[in-house]
Amino acid sequence: MERYAIIIRQNEEMALLHCYHGDSLDLKTLQEIVEGHIETVPTALAGEWSHEQGVGLAETLDKTLIINEEGKLLGMPVNRLATDMAYLFNDVIVGNAILIGTTDEDFIGLTKEAAENIVEKWG
Repeated sequence: MERYAIIIRQNEEMALLHCYHGDSLDLKTLQEIVEGHIETVPTALAGEWSHEQGVGLAETLDKTLIINEEGKLLGMPVNRLATDMAYLFNDVIVGNAILIGTTDEDFIGLTKEAAENIVEKWG
């Protein structure tokens, strides 16, 4: 099954990124997209957005927005769309973000149907 991560750019554009064999993205790719060291933050999206049993997006299943750990220190611009998706209080996401599903232990790309549905509804 083909799987995808969703890149949420700081200008609020969203793009699908095809995951590698193994259904995820490697650390180097994640770091290139967010332009630095990665940090995960919880998302406020309900788990049903994944359209797949055992693959979550909700804060109860783990953190699934990947962002730049030092983005604020580097003065990156606010990413309003990613901030709206994040399960944060009195804080913002800056720079590019990546939305990806999780299992109990790993990141996992979303099905094409789920990724397209999220982009359609949020983009």
